[in-house]
Amino acid sequence: MISSRLQAMLARIGQTKMSSMYDTQIRSLGPAGTIPLIAFVRAPKSLDNPQLRHHAMEIIADLAPASARRDLVSLAKDSDLTVSQFAYVALARLAKQRSG
Repeated sequence: MISSRLQAMLARIGQTKMSSMYDTQIRSLGPAGTIPLIAFVRAPKSLDNPQLRHHAMEIIADLAPASARRDLVSLAKDSDLTVSQFAYVALARLAKQRSG
């Protein structure tokens, strides 16, 4: 119950960031700034705005931390091909960092 409330709150924060901040401002938050974006993309309500969802995934692909790997694996199975592709890009980037 607390977990679902926390996820809903993070999703709202992520949606607000995507709607009201510039790309560079969001990216300047670094990897930790992607956590609310991931919650937003995973939230059913994000399906109402695919363009915003795709933009969030583009940022996630570039910045998501290793701690988000489980979420990225889940997003790689998303029915939206763009979301899935960006999740795979993020996972490949993290794998390269780990081996690199």
